[in-house]
Amino acid sequence: MLRILLCAFLLVSLSSCTAPDYEGMQAAMEARARETVSRYFFRQFGNGIDKALTALAAEGGFLDNPLVKLMLPPPVGLMLDLGQAFYNNPQAAVLDTLINRAAESVTLGAGPILKTALQELIVNDQAHVLLSGDPGAITNHLRERTSEELHKALLPSVSKALDEAGAVAIYGELIEISDIVRGIGEDVDDVSVVPSGEDSDGEGQKVPEPVAADELDDYVTARTIDGIFRAIAERESALRDQIELP
Repeated sequence: MLRILLCAFLLVSLSSCTAPDYEGMQAAMEARARETVSRYFFRQFGNGIDKALTALAAEGGFLDNPLVKLMLPPPVGLMLDLGQAFYNNPQAAVLDTLINRAAESVTLGAGPILKTALQELIVNDQAHVLLSGDPGAITNHLRERTSEELHKALLPSVSKALDEAGAVAIYGELIEISDIVRGIGEDVDDVSVVPSGEDSDGEGQKVPEPVAADELDDYVTARTIDGIFRAIAERESALRDQIELP
């Protein structure tokens, strides 16, 4: 009986004077294609976040990756190039390793926050808008949405890692050395030793004050989060290149 009714419906449809809505059919097919591609893209992007965090959390994930490596806070870090007394201090290399190891040790903690934000984006039907936006639109959205939450979540673990490694004490010593090097440069007025307080154009740009020792954890946390989003942005760019977006 059902087969007879279906055949009757088809005959009526074919004999109808009303032409098929080809434009509507095409629009529906395109919408379905966009939805399929979008689902695939965000599934792969979510996997990409996991892979990026896993790579960053591995030994050398930050330290050996120029894209995300944490540099010593300025102007202490600048003394690596400008002051030989500081450059030859082995503690500078130790601290360089310790802050990057701290970043590596906390990175996986960002996963749940990022994946939750990504899922909210999809549920709230923002996915297609961002997918058709700028090349880094999804990463930028996640950065804006989660940066504050990530900082709050990762800071205690960063503080613990730095304290246990003795990084804060080492950093305090390096600040003292950088102050000495800077003082020598000011005494002899030798810009080859230390910045004179002006940039190369003579516009009076001051050398930034050192990050205080008790704020090192805050600095490392902020740079860690920045590195995470740099790695995610790289994943997003590669994924967009691989998938033909509608």
